[in-house]
Amino acid sequence: MSKTPGPTVVSEAALEASRPWTQLRGVGGIEGLRDGEEALFRSAEERDEFYRRKLYGDRFNTAAYLKPQREFNRMMFVKAAVKTGQRLLLIGEALEPIQLVEIGRDTVPPGVEIVPHEMRHLALAHKSGRWPVYREIAASFREGEFDAVIAAQWHHCDELVPEFRAISRLVKAGGKLVLVDNGPAQSTFELAKQDVLLDYLLRQFVTWAGARHVPAESAFDYQKATWLKDPIDSIVAAATEVLGKVDVWEYKGMAMVDGVRA
Repeated sequence: MSKTPGPTVVSEAALEASRPWTQLRGVGGIEGLRDGEEALFRSAEERDEFYRRKLYGDRFNTAAYLKPQREFNRMMFVKAAVKTGQRLLLIGEALEPIQLVEIGRDTVPPGVEIVPHEMRHLALAHKSGRWPVYREIAASFREGEFDAVIAAQWHHCDELVPEFRAISRLVKAGGKLVLVDNGPAQSTFELAKQDVLLDYLLRQFVTWAGARHVPAESAFDYQKATWLKDPIDSIVAAATEVLGKVDVWEYKGMAMVDGVRA
């Protein structure tokens, strides 16, 4: 005769081990911290200091989010369609941590000159987050100086059509302009609702980016709105006004739009 099983007993140690990641430190309830932040920080002051570092240091590094996207980063050089003996202007933020120049050299044909232009210092200087970024950069170069231009971080542009027109003037007739944004799209934020690890990484990355401009407690919402302000359809429409043969490629919530200068 079989025995009726008794009630399941769970030890306190097992319960403690099963607590969600947001309670790893067990110090919740600290004033000024959001849910989950108490797993990383002992105070709001420690959090604010952390997010204002140029790099995350021992906890998190921006390259940890962007560097693994090698397939996406290679594609921007493929779309540039440069040939041996030509010059390519590469505009981006955090070029060295992401190793974009190295990826470019491994992708383009031998004999292509890649001219890197780091814009991180500009992003830090312009506290608003949006300004005539491409117009400012374009002023440093001659019209038609390059056979192709890769211009990243369109979410910094204050106006799309004037910005795209300004940067396209640096490309020779028939050359390619590749517009890129590594910022997460709406689909990324939706997916994060179902993936606790992605939600963690995304909140860290977005908060850090926004905290350069606004107080850390409002940085996530600020930067999310900045990245989602111009949906991909708006980018394509603006690029179509400036370029010919416009194409769009989306990959893991990131996007790039390329076209030919008439």
